[in-house]
Amino acid sequence: MTPQSRSGTKRTPIAPALRALGHLALALLLAAPCGALVFLAVARLSSSPFVVFAATAAAMTVLPVVLVGRDFCGRRWVQARVLTAATSSLLVAAAFVYLARAGILDSGVQPAQETVGRDDEVAYWNLPTGSRIAYRHFGAAGGSTEPPVIYLHGGPGVPAGADAVRLLESLATAGRDVYAYDQAGVGASAPLPEMREYSLDRDVADLEAIRIALGRDGIDLVGTSWGSVLAAHYAAAFPGRVRRMVAISPGVLWERRRFRHDYSATAASVPPYSNERVMPPWRMIVAGVLARSNPELARRYAPERELSEAYAAMAVRFPSFVAQGHCRADAADVARYVRPRPGGNYYVNVFTLRSMESAADPRPALRRAGTSALILRGECDYVPAAAAKEYADSLLQARLVEVPGAGHSMLSSRPQYVAAATQAHLDDREIPLP
Repeated sequence: MTPQSRSGTKRTPIAPALRALGHLALALLLAAPCGALVFLAVARLSSSPFVVFAATAAAMTVLPVVLVGRDFCGRRWVQARVLTAATSSLLVAAAFVYLARAGILDSGVQPAQETVGRDDEVAYWNLPTGSRIAYRHFGAAGGSTEPPVIYLHGGPGVPAGADAVRLLESLATAGRDVYAYDQAGVGASAPLPEMREYSLDRDVADLEAIRIALGRDGIDLVGTSWGSVLAAHYAAAFPGRVRRMVAISPGVLWERRRFRHDYSATAASVPPYSNERVMPPWRMIVAGVLARSNPELARRYAPERELSEAYAAMAVRFPSFVAQGHCRADAADVARYVRPRPGGNYYVNVFTLRSMESAADPRPALRRAGTSALILRGECDYVPAAAAKEYADSLLQARLVEVPGAGHSMLSSRPQYVAAATQAHLDDREIPLP
């Protein structure tokens, strides 16, 4: 007897093949959330990449089959379950091989490190904090009795480039004793044993240990981007230690979520850079997820050295990253600034910026620090002007200068002016007009 609906019309049977395909599609849709939940749960319990990915593969294969197989009966149910399991397993296996074994970037960039100078010019501090820090000393021409100048690179996690080295050489030629160092885990400095140790507090403690190692009561600081943030927090933590400070393209001083980057005035807002679709490599994305729940698992899955190579290649693969640092009018010149930047550390960036979320407000202490500061901000810097003004408002002896024709990468676009203004401030002379 033919089945009928309650209204008396006949019900047309669904073709078995279409029904199987429908259940297969549902199984594949369920595979992703099932795998994600198991991935995050197991990542908190195990530091073995094999265990995490094997458990995820099992969840993506078995759980959807169990959930969709209930509508089948007898032999057809078994056949559908096998088909679904086989298809899911193949997809999971392909993803697993890609994520666990594939190279992180096909960029042609060779593994390398970049530090503050050539290998024969680099020395090391073994600090009481436990950090082994690589540094280069730019000796003052003719000697100097002034406090030493310490340069703080940006990022966090990105070592000083050639533009910074030229600035420091000019300061040394003008008669200042200059030290530049790679922050912990960056460039030639040793990585820390625990990735959670990468933090603002650790960077401040290392800088104080460096001051003590130099045997000086006071120092002058020059910081670029993140380096300006570190300089300000150090001055707040150790009032009276920083005599003069130069903040070049400063980052957000405190609570970064209060400000949003604005790229509308940068070269990244015009073609071809505005047409780029930036997609970090999957291994970097997965490593970032793992680092937030199980840092040791992240390090074993994608070691710092491997992600350093990815960091080096990002600017080459996505020139819009470089374009962000320059003004719209200079878009045609961006290509000459595109080059690998080896020596960076992705994990230093992730954990140090996370530590900023719980950092104390440095502004009240900065008002008592007694530090004379020069803040240089490019007119098309993507970091809002209000963020730079916060430095000037917090430091009682401060001057904020907006530099025309410059963006966040001011050391590249206006190197002569930056050198002249920095030297003038360190020598307590009138700041030249930009």
